[in-house]
Amino acid sequence: ETDVYHTFVIQTKYRDELKQFLLKNLIDTAIHYPIPIHLQPAAKKLGYKLGDFPVTEKQSKEILTLPVNQFLEPKQIEKIIKVINQFKT
Repeated sequence: ETDVYHTFVIQTKYRDELKQFLLKNLIDTAIHYPIPIHLQPAAKKLGYKLGDFPVTEKQSKEILTLPVNQFLEPKQIEKIIKVINQFKT
């Protein structure tokens, strides 16, 4: 039996700065749902507006997806951890 993870998400007020810092250190990241689901075009007919889900809206500005997959080697994971620990706000 093998676990399969498709996202490893962290949350920080300094998301954009951390994303750039990681990129400068050759670590690619992603931002899943930069637009909250209730504000996406597919959900427009539901009638939600900005402010209806403040926690979701805050998270959409702070979540960052780190690399995770079955091919990451321990050395690569250690590099990601080391670089994040070097990040200064």
